[in-house]
Amino acid sequence: MELGLWYYAFYAWVVVPGGSGLTASFYQYGTCNAYEEYTQIDPTWKAAQAFSIITFILGIFTLVAVCVTSCVTNCYQKENGFATTYGWQAPLCLFTALCQGLVLLFLASNACNSKVLMGLGGRDTWNATFPDTCSLSTGANLVISAVVFWFSAAVTSGMAHKFEQQDMSGDEVAPADDTADAAKKAEEGEGNAPEPEEQPVVVTN
Repeated sequence: MELGLWYYAFYAWVVVPGGSGLTASFYQYGTCNAYEEYTQIDPTWKAAQAFSIITFILGIFTLVAVCVTSCVTNCYQKENGFATTYGWQAPLCLFTALCQGLVLLFLASNACNSKVLMGLGGRDTWNATFPDTCSLSTGANLVISAVVFWFSAAVTSGMAHKFEQQDMSGDEVAPADDTADAAKKAEEGEGNAPEPEEQPVVVTN
């Protein structure tokens, strides 16, 4: 049995007898079902569900915002050119990674309690026993991968924005430095310039 935040997957074996009655074929099938109304969901489980909703909304918003802003340039100052990164991108990706990771609170909930899961799957699980701990399945592994990707996006976005700001601040200082150097050279040129020679005065009658 595989458990999820909203649904669970139940697997069962089906025996199909052969035409002669002496042979049989075994098939395994799985069904995705919603939890029963009597299933006890503790606060930790509900918190994991809430973070999954927040992560979904933030993920859609971040995707749309980044796609839109990538086609729009932001002019910080008229003389410094245009910026292609924004300071809010890295914190938003980092917050999304945090919410995505908190979805794993589901593993600390009462979902693995045999009393809570008793009866799920019909009569086949009436006498079944479940362990007190859950193991990672496909969904949990995908959550971990998503956390890594969101965190990587936050780091790279922050570094790109930082480097771009440094480049733009360097462009601001460069003209001032050039002006100062030109003035200094002009002063040095005036100080080192040779004095003009006196020309003789010729008087004619």
